[in-house]
Amino acid sequence: MANWLETCQQQLTRLEKASVLADKLVTLSNKTEVDIALDLAQKINIEQTRLNQQIDRLRVNRFEVAVIGLEKAGKSALLNAWLGQEILPSARERCTFTSTEIWSAQTEQDQLLSIQYYSKEEITKLQHQRRDALASALLSDKEKKEIQEDYDDTEKNLSAIHEFSRQKNGFTQAFIDISEISEHLQAAIFKNRAQSLAIKRIQLKTVRLRSDRDIIFHDVPGFNSGILMHAEQAVHRLKNCDAIIYAKEMKQPSITGPEKDMLLVADSEDPTIKVANKIFVVLTQADALDDAIDFKDTYEKHRANWPGVPERRMIPVCARAHLVESGIPSEDTLRRSKAADDKLKLKKIGITDGMPLLKEAVNFYIDHERAEVLKKKTLRCISQQYSLLRR
Repeated sequence: MANWLETCQQQLTRLEKASVLADKLVTLSNKTEVDIALDLAQKINIEQTRLNQQIDRLRVNRFEVAVIGLEKAGKSALLNAWLGQEILPSARERCTFTSTEIWSAQTEQDQLLSIQYYSKEEITKLQHQRRDALASALLSDKEKKEIQEDYDDTEKNLSAIHEFSRQKNGFTQAFIDISEISEHLQAAIFKNRAQSLAIKRIQLKTVRLRSDRDIIFHDVPGFNSGILMHAEQAVHRLKNCDAIIYAKEMKQPSITGPEKDMLLVADSEDPTIKVANKIFVVLTQADALDDAIDFKDTYEKHRANWPGVPERRMIPVCARAHLVESGIPSEDTLRRSKAADDKLKLKKIGITDGMPLLKEAVNFYIDHERAEVLKKKTLRCISQQYSLLRR
């Protein structure tokens, strides 16, 4: 198995050489006043942008993961279990209007919470999109009800929301222990409706992600939120990520239309890299099934949908059980759970809570498997560049 750091340096050198050649071609054509056909110039610019983005990310050794899934699939609960603290909004509290990023911090002194607010113009745009979504025939009555609530609450709290919008620099708070920001974050998301509707982006830098390199987890709004701005955020993350953690409810093995759409987006950016090469299918709420036979049958149905994904990257997870077992659940989780019952049910099904397995699989991918993905992406970038240069 290829070593990531060695492969990274090798492919970075190859990409930099290809970029220099492309720059020389454009410079030469300008000096000699030889026109490049418009379609060729556009293709060169597109490929140059992709190539330079890849170079920049290799230089900083950054690893970006898009955490995706339908609303209520358990994305935030999964990240809470990863962080070892219930600090992000869980399935019971809708937060579809917020994009959350979790960055690795090098030291405790580097840890920071940042909150960015929508501008007044963006709030107006969101309201227009909510109105459009309410007229859509594609959304369920439940989804429309939630959008209507957001629309009505925004109208009711518009003055207070605009007060947050005027905070151009948003809000920042340094911390040493992650519990220090819990109260403020929960208040912003749950207790102050105007503030929660005004929040565009939350960035959390913490040592609870591996600190030996830059790692970013993007918990993006669900594709089925019905809001165009949310879908655009998800598309951007999918097209620029190194890996995908796809939260899929264990008891729902069939793939819906919105799920197919987001997976097609992830497949479309680079034809040489398929979703199966970089996805972790995390089967959330795995303890929702009643017995080992039901669990096995449902798991096999999921496997049938993902024949190209290695079994080590299809992992049943029970985030709530992990939080309870680790002794770090919130009061709300404790109200919905009994530790003894959770442990007994997982034992009956024949599984663990899955979090250590997921972390192990992601770390293995970071250190080894993504080196092969990088080789394919580099080959594709360079091949496209030389193909265009020969024209």
